[in-house]
Amino acid sequence: MQELRIASSKLIRNIEFTLRCALIGVAIVGIAEPLIPEGQLPMGGPQAQSALGVPGDPDSVLTKRQLSMLNMQRQKKMVSEADKLLALARELNSEIETANSNSMSTDQMRKVEEIEKLAKSVKTRMTTTVGPA
Repeated sequence: MQELRIASSKLIRNIEFTLRCALIGVAIVGIAEPLIPEGQLPMGGPQAQSALGVPGDPDSVLTKRQLSMLNMQRQKKMVSEADKLLALARELNSEIETANSNSMSTDQMRKVEEIEKLAKSVKTRMTTTVGPA
């Protein structure tokens, strides 16, 4: 029983660390994006310019807006998944602490699988961006 509680609290700490990293990443992107001067691209090499067209071109501006919107949607989904992940982890932890057995129920195993799936999804969303970086 004690081992299960230790494993559960380690899982909660790992999830909370992942969520903090995700929120810091979202904050950094939100702060850094407005700091890029208009007409310049982040990491503005020839590859980035060819991907977005000629600066000042209406299609280029539209594409930049679309990429920005897609990244904002990705960030919102990442935050909502992270919130769900934390809630599930805390719920599972409280269930394990109140349980009187050394094994997990099928409902608890399902929650563990859902936590793993959400953690992988959040991690993937943290590392990917839409458009040139």
